[in-house]
Amino acid sequence: ATVTGNVFLSDQTDDHSGVKVVFSAVSASATSDSVYSTTAGAYAVGLTDGIYTVSLSKTGYIPYTVPGTFTWGGGSYTLDDVSLTAGAVIEISGRQSGVFYNDFQYRVIGIQV
Repeated sequence: ATVTGNVFLSDQTDDHSGVKVVFSAVSASATSDSVYSTTAGAYAVGLTDGIYTVSLSKTGYIPYTVPGTFTWGGGSYTLDDVSLTAGAVIEISGRQSGVFYNDFQYRVIGIQV
């Protein structure tokens, strides 16, 4: 299966390169693989037939996982365009107070009861 798509960086106009696109195998027939986007934001990968999840990431941007799983086999497929938002992931635990900002994604790694 050949899978293509485009990924864009929210704060860039000319350079959308360096986004890592990871195809994680879900089925036994699939083989995990990854590629990086070009300056124009394009990517393409050849995959073995199977079921995959797709996630995109680049340092300085909030990572994104495409919802659901994809079953690909013996054809050409194009994923919808994705835009990564500038920001970062912050891991938090315990009691929290204060302001949470939109340019961060907060990952709760522990809670205090």
